[in-house]
Amino acid sequence: MALALLTLVMSGAQPAWIVAHRTDDGNRGARVVEVGAVRLEWAPAGPGRPEMGVTWTEAVSRCARLREDGLSLADTPLNIWRLPTIEEAVVSQSLHGRLSGGTWNPATRTASYQILPDKEPPLWNPYSMIVYWRTATKVDELTAYRIVYTGRVIPTPKRVGWGYLGFRAVRRARAPRG
Repeated sequence: MALALLTLVMSGAQPAWIVAHRTDDGNRGARVVEVGAVRLEWAPAGPGRPEMGVTWTEAVSRCARLREDGLSLADTPLNIWRLPTIEEAVVSQSLHGRLSGGTWNPATRTASYQILPDKEPPLWNPYSMIVYWRTATKVDELTAYRIVYTGRVIPTPKRVGWGYLGFRAVRRARAPRG
């Protein structure tokens, strides 16, 4: 009995420590992530970063109709925002405000990281039920990749709309002024 209790405590210690030490700057607005020469702007909380999951087709439609400010949807496609590619999602992951050094290998269909990312800003809301994001990268006609907040990449049917499978719209960010 004591061994079982010790195993339970020890196996839960690391995840509990990670969650307890997550950072949160409270900023749910649009965020720019710069990776090398690429600057990506990620949509603010709202229709381009909803708190409930939708199907892949609905996510693509919402991204296409997202207005310039990222806070409302148009009736027709504006094509300002889009779903991120799996590579963009992987390279943008972070831990404690620092990029995780993520790379996507299309040959092996795997992501690797110098530092494992976590559910933290600038990309994730640590208090949201969303733990997966959809991406634009298709595996085939029925499946596309999703990314877990820990950086893992998983093929997922486009038709599912689980509540914890969200998305975050992205676009190329403008160069900073000045």
